[in-house]
Amino acid sequence: MTSGSLEHRLFALRDNARLLLIHPEASPVKRYELADPGVYICCSLAGNVGLEMEARGTHLSAKQVHLLRGQAENRRRTLTFGQSVLGLVAHISHDWCQACPQGPTCPIGLFLLHGPDAPVASQEPSHQSLEFDASAACICQSILQSCSTSAADILHLEMGVLELLSWTYSRGNRLPGTKENRTGLPLRKTIKIRQAAELLRSNLDRSITITELSRKVGLSESDLKRGFRLVYDTTPARYSRSVRLEAARDLLRHSSMPIASISIDVGFSNPSQFSRAFRLQFGCNPSDIRA
Repeated sequence: MTSGSLEHRLFALRDNARLLLIHPEASPVKRYELADPGVYICCSLAGNVGLEMEARGTHLSAKQVHLLRGQAENRRRTLTFGQSVLGLVAHISHDWCQACPQGPTCPIGLFLLHGPDAPVASQEPSHQSLEFDASAACICQSILQSCSTSAADILHLEMGVLELLSWTYSRGNRLPGTKENRTGLPLRKTIKIRQAAELLRSNLDRSITITELSRKVGLSESDLKRGFRLVYDTTPARYSRSVRLEAARDLLRHSSMPIASISIDVGFSNPSQFSRAFRLQFGCNPSDIRA
């Protein structure tokens, strides 16, 4: 269920799957209730997405694939979208998984519905997030380019969703503790560094200071800077600026928002400063993206 006036962005796919495309245009979708059984897959390239359940809320970081599983009775969840969200929500139903030739034993279906611990099933709401890579970004951008209801576009959307599911399964179906850690950092610190990066991706509209970031994740400033160097090969400030500028580029490509509005939405109060930073990162002016 949506609140807003972008019903034409809600596509019905085969086997009761659905796809909602969110663009930062006039009268955007504000809320989307996760009311049906199955799994909801939420991805945003830019903007703020929130998840509400039982009067509590949390941010869903941009540049991540979020898998929202399980809909227990009286514990429904709702996605909320800020003004400049560019993203998508795919709902994969039990019917879609049952339609697989392997039926209920399909490993992809089990993973989507129940997570990497399948076949241990749980009806409790759960949330798994996976960091974007270049492939995930390209898949999402390709899906977001479709906006008509022609048969060819519906087929393109279904192919895009299948690509996203394939990427999600390959990235997310790993047993706990099997992910390699080649940074040399203790696992506890690596987790905190990734939490810090998630905080930066969740606050694209402002620049978080190193002092605030270190306090929120419980690391000293020196440990935080060293950890970012080892995990992301950059500093926290440069990481923040990079993800904010990438979000701006996606908004320039896929929306008609004014450049001045985009610069504010990604945390640059001065348009000239935004243009300089954009040129340094991408080698062109923001206006060149739309040329």
